[in-house]
Amino acid sequence: MRFLSSLVVLFLVSAPGFNAQAANEWKNPDAQEPPKKRRVTPAAPPRQAPPPAPAPTQASVPAPVLEGQLSLQAVRVCNYQLSYVDKGSGGKIDGSFYLPGIPDGYAMIGAYAQGNYDKPSDCILAVKPANEQSISLLQIPGNWNRVWTDKGSGASMDGSIWHPTPQSNNYVCLGSIAKKGYKQPNLSNYVCVHRCLVESIPVNYPVWSTKGTGSKQKTNVYKLHNSNSFFAVPGKNSPASLTDIKGNMSCSF
Repeated sequence: MRFLSSLVVLFLVSAPGFNAQAANEWKNPDAQEPPKKRRVTPAAPPRQAPPPAPAPTQASVPAPVLEGQLSLQAVRVCNYQLSYVDKGSGGKIDGSFYLPGIPDGYAMIGAYAQGNYDKPSDCILAVKPANEQSISLLQIPGNWNRVWTDKGSGASMDGSIWHPTPQSNNYVCLGSIAKKGYKQPNLSNYVCVHRCLVESIPVNYPVWSTKGTGSKQKTNVYKLHNSNSFFAVPGKNSPASLTDIKGNMSCSF
């Protein structure tokens, strides 16, 4: 075999037109080529997530536009759902508290309280903007403050009374809320009203008080006679006056 290969090479070299360069470039098909180096592409650096958007703050909320003649419309609501009753507390005044059934498009400005266990005997007001521009007369509460709990009273139902605080000092949250249990209220249809819509009213005897209940916290509940909702005042002392919505629910700016 080696002899035959030598003859083939000798024949090619001596043959006319032999191209030495082509001979040198000829590759034995049976020979294995060295493996080619694979080009490694460097991995791209990991993409960094964009920084989170800042949480909205009260300062970032645009101020309401108060221009021209703005007003509210009101409706009397007479249907209720019982939210707390102090039965078993031993209080000198029986107390029952209700949440109103607010019609579509309206909002509540307070709840209803009564100094007995009878069915509700009065209606309260719910309000809505008279037009699109008047929406700025209303504002949802910024928070809720717990005024009282029945702890220590011996009442059959655990309950608490809460009052909202406005987002801005230009607004007033009028009526308080009583509820079963001690958790903060979750009421999406409660609104505070602009100060231009309120007035001071005289204080009468409380509709209900914690006197005789044995509860650790003391409070008096007063009726707001314009809206017929109630306002809870912590402690034993009566306030000099209360704040309620005006009869004329209109403001000029």
